[in-house]
Amino acid sequence: MSPAACIGCGCDDDHACEGGCSWLRIDRDEYVGVCSSCPQFEARWDAGERDLSEAAMDHMAELAAAEDLPEEPSLILPGDVTYVDTLRYLRSR
Repeated sequence: MSPAACIGCGCDDDHACEGGCSWLRIDRDEYVGVCSSCPQFEARWDAGERDLSEAAMDHMAELAAAEDLPEEPSLILPGDVTYVDTLRYLRSR
């Protein structure tokens, strides 16, 4: 399963905020949520907005670069396509 990412800061299930955080809102089907470090994003979430903030996208790009992910994954499981496409988009920026 792909990790869910916070729409506010970009932390995810595998990379919590410094000092720790937990999910205030989470949509496991869409792989996004709002963490306890970003309560200011709860209203956006509750209004149905699931787009990642610019800060979240930057953070995810930094994580991808730090992990030196392969250009093409050898195995894509159902549900991973959204995560992989997001990483490809971030790398192309």
